[in-house]
Amino acid sequence: MSEPIGFSPGDRHPSLSLLDAYWSDGQVARLPLGGEPRCEIVIDPKQNQLRLELPAEGAEPDLARFRNLDLSTFTDDGAVWWEIRVAVNEHLHEGYYLLTRVADLVQLDGLPISIAVDDALEAYKSLLSARGLMSAEVVVGLFGELLLLEHLLGEMDPHAAVQAWYGPLSEEHDVAFSEVHFEVKTTTSEHRRHMISGTQQLQVLRGIPLWLISVQVTPSAPDGGRTLGRLISDVRKLVGPARTAFDERLGFVGWRDADAELYREHYTLRSQPRAYLVTDAFPHLTDERLEIATRYAELISDVRYRIDVTHVGHSLPPSPVDGFVQAPKGDANV
Repeated sequence: MSEPIGFSPGDRHPSLSLLDAYWSDGQVARLPLGGEPRCEIVIDPKQNQLRLELPAEGAEPDLARFRNLDLSTFTDDGAVWWEIRVAVNEHLHEGYYLLTRVADLVQLDGLPISIAVDDALEAYKSLLSARGLMSAEVVVGLFGELLLLEHLLGEMDPHAAVQAWYGPLSEEHDVAFSEVHFEVKTTTSEHRRHMISGTQQLQVLRGIPLWLISVQVTPSAPDGGRTLGRLISDVRKLVGPARTAFDERLGFVGWRDADAELYREHYTLRSQPRAYLVTDAFPHLTDERLEIATRYAELISDVRYRIDVTHVGHSLPPSPVDGFVQAPKGDANV
C-alpha cells in the first residue's frame, strides 16, 4: 500500500494515522524502528495482534499474568528473538503505545528488555484506566502545560519543544531542558493555590535549577476562550514534524480525539502566568526536609499538600520561558 498522509521519514516511529491506515488495509505490515538493538513492530489485523520483535537478551520478560499479552521465542539466521504479542481487541492505539514505549526504553535509554517491559506496562495500565473522560483536575493541568508548549513552539525547534515536554510521561518535571527544569501548575482559583503531589515534584535534581510556573485559567464564553480540544488542535498546527511524539504524549495523559466534543468547557487565562525559582526559602516539601522533620520519614507515603504563592515574589526565568510569564516589578525575589 502507499504511504498515507501523516508519515514522516524523520519520525522516531510511525504515526497513529499510518498505524490506522495499515490496520484498515487488513494486511500484515512490518514497521522497523530506527535504533539499536533492532526492533520491529508487526501489524497483523488478521490475527487482531500487534507484535514487537527484538533480540532475546537478558532476563525473559514476565507476561504470564496478563490476559492480552504473550511472549514467544523464535530463531532467525541462528539468532534468538523474542516476540511480544498484544491482543488488540478495542485497544489498537494503547497496544501501539505499549510496544513503542518498550522499544524506546530499550533503544534510547539502554534498559534491559525485562525492565523496559515492566516500566512500559505501568504506563499501559494507566492508559487503560483512563479510557473514561479525564477528570476536571487533569483537564485543567493539561491545559496549562499545553499553553506553555504552545509558547515554546513559537520560540524553538518543534522536535526540541515536544521532546522537552515530559509531563504526560510522569518523568522528573513537566518541562525539562539540560540546564533548567520547569514544573507547571494550573488552577482555576482566584488565588495562586496549587496542589503538589509527592516530595519529588518540587525536588531540585542534579543541581539543575527548577522553576514553578503558576498558571491561572478561568471558564469563559465560547468567543473568549478555547476548549481543550481546540487548544490541542491549535498546538498540532505548530508541532509539524513532531506530530507523532506529541500525539503519543497526549495518549499517555488519557486524551482521545474521539472524545474531543465531550470536553466542552472553554478556558482562558485569568492572569499572566508567573514563575518562581525553587530555592530553600520557597515553600515546598522534599524527602530531605521530611527526614529532618521526623524520625521515620521512610514510613510516610502519598504526600499531597497545597501551596499559595499569590503573594510570593516571582522572578523571570531563562529563555525560552521568559516570554511566557509576567515580568516582576523591580527585583522581586523569594
